[in-house]
Amino acid sequence: GHIREAFIRIAILLAPCMIVHPNARKHDCSDAEIITAATHAQIRGPISTDDPPRQGRIGLDSQGRELELIVVFLQNGDVLVIHAMRCRPAFRSMLTRQR
Repeated sequence: GHIREAFIRIAILLAPCMIVHPNARKHDCSDAEIITAATHAQIRGPISTDDPPRQGRIGLDSQGRELELIVVFLQNGDVLVIHAMRCRPAFRSMLTRQR
């Protein structure tokens, strides 16, 4: 009923957002491709423990291409994608070595 609908609306409003920084678009990846790959990344690993922390991810975009991504976790819970491009072997090696 109404209580369930209100709860769902509140949950959606409180859910973290994924934000694409303009620098992440430098390698001709669209926001939709970047968000798809970052959200459904198969490989994730820490890049740095700086504040805010950074995480490397490898995921498929909507066309099935592997993208390498770097995300920053913001204090409000949002995720900022600061780097996106076709995945390079060195990036894959760096993330899979940490597992």
